Amino acid sequence: MEVTRLTHYFRIKKMVALLVIGFCWAHKTGEWKHKMIKPLRVKNHGRLEKNLFRYGLDHLTDQLMSGALDALETSRLLLLFLCPPDWLEPTKSTNGYGFSIVDF
Repeated sequence: MEVTRLTHYFRIKKMVALLVIGFCWAHKTGEWKHKMIKPLRVKNHGRLEKNLFRYGLDHLTDQLMSGALDALETSRLLLLFLCPPDWLEPTKSTNGYGFSIVDF
């Protein structure tokens, strides 16, 4: 916090809010990818090979920083940001990254 040199309360509040939003988005993406796409391997000591935040952050970074984002991938990432990962389930597609919204 001191490195940012922010001294105004409302600016600090906005910065922390953006960090929280980014953390939640990456964690939800990691949960979804672990559950629906490719589960993480469990090591001998009983823990996952990566934590879910890192798994989602790597996926978001790969998808958002690549220049070739298609409309389906963009809408899927935005849906992961806006709704719980349990609402999305994979569909039969050529690359395995399709989705559909579960009806209740």
